[in-house]
Amino acid sequence: MLLIPRPEASAPYRRPVGVGGTEITLSPFTESEVRELAVSVIGPAAATALGGRLFERSQGLPLVAEEDLLTVADRLARSPADGAKALEDMGVPRALQEALNSRVAVPAPEAVAVAVVQAAALLAVPATEELLAALAGLEEAQAEAGLEAALEASVLSETSPGWYGFGHVLARRAVYDKILGPRRRRLHRRAVYALSDEQPPPLVRIAHHTRQLGDTRAWLPRALAAADQAVAVGDDGIATDLLQQLLAEPTLPVEDRTRTALSLARIAVNRADPTARVALLEHILADPALPTPTLGEIRLSLGRLATTFARSTTVGLERAVGELAGRPDLAAVAMATLGMRVVSDVPAAEGLAWMDRALETVSLTTDPVAHATVLSSRAWHRTAIDGCGVRDGTGDEVA
Repeated sequence: MLLIPRPEASAPYRRPVGVGGTEITLSPFTESEVRELAVSVIGPAAATALGGRLFERSQGLPLVAEEDLLTVADRLARSPADGAKALEDMGVPRALQEALNSRVAVPAPEAVAVAVVQAAALLAVPATEELLAALAGLEEAQAEAGLEAALEASVLSETSPGWYGFGHVLARRAVYDKILGPRRRRLHRRAVYALSDEQPPPLVRIAHHTRQLGDTRAWLPRALAAADQAVAVGDDGIATDLLQQLLAEPTLPVEDRTRTALSLARIAVNRADPTARVALLEHILADPALPTPTLGEIRLSLGRLATTFARSTTVGLERAVGELAGRPDLAAVAMATLGMRVVSDVPAAEGLAWMDRALETVSLTTDPVAHATVLSSRAWHRTAIDGCGVRDGTGDEVA
């Protein structure tokens, strides 16, 4: 019995003369079917953790799901905790790469189909015929012929009227990975020029193509503009990626590094997962190039996120107070946060001392938020002491 994948995932199959068999065309698996297959290959625990990502990668294509699972199973056999890392490291499955290579290698006149397909692979998202032609460097008639050939070969599809792209992310990756360096750079450069003419210009995509050119000086302002746009429209996922890329660039000027770090910290504070919040803030704090006041502001955010005041959190907040010496508004908030530690192992007198320092420091600023935060913190602190009968460091009850 021969299992023949759908045509968009493979080269046409022709049974040799004299060979019998039954052909079965496999439709894409559903997500539940991919999870069921994963359970049978890597077990229920690993399938629960990785099932969603396996389906996202394969989009249900049987040959992709099969190769991914075999790779993950092999990695898990050697290192039980390494399944997720295996998915991150994997490129395009060999069968899919070979299938796409065979289809893309069939040239239309003047290889215009290959040029159109490579342009679509580089753009990564569905594009118009005009944009594909601009990147491929083709005249209108050539682009039309190449696009029709790519559609007939099921390499590209019409995702919506007048927009063309790949039906599967790994199919696009298979083509992109085979574009040689000089042509890839030329295509990215053409993409920057073509996208810059659109209104409004897609800043995130322009920044991406600029970065692929390796031109850091040109990339930095475009990435900063794209990150600002993503933050403004609330696209935290795109903004986080761009901001982290910027912070990883050692030539980013200090002023831009500060703005970038604070933007990323604000996104971190608003994340739903407390563990992810803390991890991202700690990652930002590990940047040795950040100015001291910026570190203090981010450390304050981390301290205020804590639901319990463990020793490490206290040390962090006390360090933030010192780092914020030139920012009385934030320093006062840090002091008030320290003063709110009304727990059995913290003397009330210590909390009151921090509150007194907070009141003294906040008087040096006119910031209304800082004043409101300190005053409300002190009121809460007084109420907690009165309600708990907390004792000061001498053993006397504090009223």
